[in-house]
Amino acid sequence: DNLLLGRHVHIRTNLLACTWFSRRTMRTEIEHRERVELGRALAMEPKLLLLDEPSAGMNAEEKLDLSFRISDIRAEFDVTILLVEHDMRMVMGVSDRVLAMNDGALITCGTPEQVQNHPEVLRAYLGEDAEGC
Repeated sequence: DNLLLGRHVHIRTNLLACTWFSRRTMRTEIEHRERVELGRALAMEPKLLLLDEPSAGMNAEEKLDLSFRISDIRAEFDVTILLVEHDMRMVMGVSDRVLAMNDGALITCGTPEQVQNHPEVLRAYLGEDAEGC
């Protein structure tokens, strides 16, 4: 809460929105809380950082910002990141290796391009008609 309090100058809401805890206020607070949590995790200087669906609830612009932040963290802190994410555009944009699963079973593992073009991945994520794509 102390770190989040320091972020108050970056929160763009008004008193009425804060009083009624509007959707925008909630989204803004969640975004700032996530930054604080990420900062706290990085302060421990981890070798492995686990991110579980970090883009959930974000719009396209916020997801793009998060993708840049993840790439910067990898480069700046020399940390391995295990990312669990359903946004395939983000996964393919920030990953060196991708592991695809369906109903808890491994489909394949490889480079983003290999996984993205794997026939079983296409079937599992796009349906039976995806084979002809």
